[in-house]
Amino acid sequence: MDSSKEHRVRSSRLCFGPVGPAVGALFLVFLMAGPALGQPEKVGTIYELVKSGKFKAGIVSNGTYQSIRVGLQNLTDDKYKVKLPFGTVVRSGDKRYQSLALVVTASISVGAKKQGYVDIKTACMHPHRGVAPKGFAKWTVGVEPGLRQLLEMFYQYLESLGGPEFLGNEKERHNFLQACVWMYYDTSKRMMLVFAKKYMFGKPEEAQLFVDEMYPMAESFLAMYKQSHSTRGSGN
Repeated sequence: MDSSKEHRVRSSRLCFGPVGPAVGALFLVFLMAGPALGQPEKVGTIYELVKSGKFKAGIVSNGTYQSIRVGLQNLTDDKYKVKLPFGTVVRSGDKRYQSLALVVTASISVGAKKQGYVDIKTACMHPHRGVAPKGFAKWTVGVEPGLRQLLEMFYQYLESLGGPEFLGNEKERHNFLQACVWMYYDTSKRMMLVFAKKYMFGKPEEAQLFVDEMYPMAESFLAMYKQSHSTRGSGN
């Protein structure tokens, strides 16, 4: 024990005399808890923490393909910052409903033995499947390295795709990323159009315009990706 720690312990013992045992006991509790109170926040990805058993994930559909609610339960005695990076996917436990891929990174801090939730922005991975109804809760967390690389590349090359006037708002970026995710899984142009008419646009002509504009751009971007990456995902 170093001299400073020895001094603090001796001081706590001395408190029992002049100020009484109750105050002395409280001082000792504070002394013992002090290091834990100052403990730094640990960091991990949702996939790693769930796989290791340190966290439980409770994922619930928002009734849309564009976002999903991720609930997290910290089973450890440590506070964690949980990262949801590119490549994070939530796979549906029902083949009638599409799995979803995260397209905007997120993070959440969860205290020891606490719970928290975060809504993440997602894209549909299976246009031939339906959107899960609101409240559907049979999901598992997965990771797709190839999608991570694709999405990281998108944000790196965003300016080169046309500058600030191209994909200038969140909706346009999300639509483009949706098309890219579909292209990554070799989705046909016809299937994209079917999904766009049913879930994305109120008018058939708007859906057709979306596919006519986004398909060739997404196709070109995926070709760029394939030139520099080789990892492909299963999409299951």
